[in-house]
Amino acid sequence: MFFPFDKQICRISFIDPSYGLSELVIVHVGNAVDMSKFAKNSQWTYIAGNVLSGSNIGNDPYLEIELHLGRRSEFYIVYIIIPVTLLGAVNNFVFLLPASSGERSSVAITVFLSFVVYLELVNRNIPLSSDPMAFIYYYLMNLMMYSSTVFFFCIMALRIHDRKGNIPLCIQKFVLYTQKRPCCKRRSNSVSDDAVVKIHPT
Repeated sequence: MFFPFDKQICRISFIDPSYGLSELVIVHVGNAVDMSKFAKNSQWTYIAGNVLSGSNIGNDPYLEIELHLGRRSEFYIVYIIIPVTLLGAVNNFVFLLPASSGERSSVAITVFLSFVVYLELVNRNIPLSSDPMAFIYYYLMNLMMYSSTVFFFCIMALRIHDRKGNIPLCIQKFVLYTQKRPCCKRRSNSVSDDAVVKIHPT
């Protein structure tokens, strides 16, 4: 669910149905797991472990061990998370390109296709499960929806830029509405009379 920062619990059960309790008894010494011969793994790291129980299931002796493992996230941070975050930031600078160059739509569709590629990379590295789904899926889907919206506005901006004649009334009203908003108003360069300092010659 929190891929690639997830932690997993692995339970290992040792059962021998070929022997009865009168022939074989599995006894654990202590509740801690001996990690003296543990070999380091490039994908998982050992966090903790303990012996849950050691008794019998019916007439079969068994022993159950629980291991807590954490995924190493360094590779996924460099390979997936950082590039996806940078691509999401590139979407915000698409409209800084001049409309006459024709590169707005090219950059927008390239970023959108990049998100599709990274979504496929994520599918290859995590189990396909619907309950629960990893949050990175929702993050990529939101970025793809945002990229689609940016591409749509790029197309609309190019159509308005190349349009001959008057601008549609609905677009004029939308622009006038945004200009009335406080966040869209430009700071006035005029200087008020109170800010003028008069200097009289001596």
